[in-house]
Amino acid sequence: MISDLIGEPGMEPVVGMLYSMVDGNYKRLKTIVEAMSHEELDYKGPNQKYNSTRS
Repeated sequence: MISDLIGEPGMEPVVGMLYSMVDGNYKRLKTIVEAMSHEELDYKGPNQKYNSTRS
């Protein structure tokens, strides 16, 4: 995915860049977890040591 790091109108350039990075990560993570069940999200592995996306 390629994103322009441009924020909302009226933002300072650095603030806009940071806002755009956070917004892009939020949207990316949302697409990753939207198809997961709560059980899969809460799964910690056989020893309760890992999160659901770690192999």
